[in-house]
Amino acid sequence: MWLRLWKSVSGNLTSLKKDSPDISTELSVLASVSTSSGSVVMYRKTQLSRVNQQVQEAFNRNRPLLIDKLECVANRFDDLQNLDAMKGVNILSVPLWPTGKPDFETYGNSEVSLLVNHFKVLLEMNGVSLNAVLTEWNAFKHYVGHNIQGNPDVWSLLLTRYRSQLENFAHLIEILLLFPVSNATVERGFSAMKRIKTDWRSRLNEVTIDHLLRISIDGPAFSNFDPRPAMEKFFSTPRRPDAAPYGSRKRSHSALDTELDA
Repeated sequence: MWLRLWKSVSGNLTSLKKDSPDISTELSVLASVSTSSGSVVMYRKTQLSRVNQQVQEAFNRNRPLLIDKLECVANRFDDLQNLDAMKGVNILSVPLWPTGKPDFETYGNSEVSLLVNHFKVLLEMNGVSLNAVLTEWNAFKHYVGHNIQGNPDVWSLLLTRYRSQLENFAHLIEILLLFPVSNATVERGFSAMKRIKTDWRSRLNEVTIDHLLRISIDGPAFSNFDPRPAMEKFFSTPRRPDAAPYGSRKRSHSALDTELDA
């Protein structure tokens, strides 16, 4: 029992990144274990029997560290629970939409209202009618529920085929789809920087690195890239008078003869 409890708390700590940031359960487990007189161990007012002494000592020794880590993670991801924008992102999960008529009629209205208030300045700057967003959301929600709820490309269809009819709501969805769902994009950026700025290219300036990173990350696929415009621009750029179009430079015989005569 004691060993399972220890592994449960330690295992839940490592899974906080992919699970909900609410760690009240783990903190409750840690707070429910106490040691009274002697070696009697209590868990939620229940005495535990056959407790391994070494496991008990390890648990007591590491419990403060686990509590600190759990509280640190809770503070770090507190915005995921309190930020209005993160609460409203739930509407993007179409398979989680309710199927019953009473719940379906009102589903997402409060989330869309939160999102509109959160991005109000940005939406108004782009000419979006705030009052029309909720109306268009309900129209699109009913269309999806009756026709294409099982289609995995619901939001792609909104931003392409139905954008002209639902322009205001489509603009809000575009903003939501910009939220990264993982740090994979950031990790790919670091990997690209390591490939580009090597020890042999340590003198690259920030502007050049930025351009190369954008080409590597956001540029077209190698099979679709036509290098001829870039090559033509490179060879048409003015160069030093004594520089050959390609290959290493060779010193003229007259300059070499002058040095030898001297």
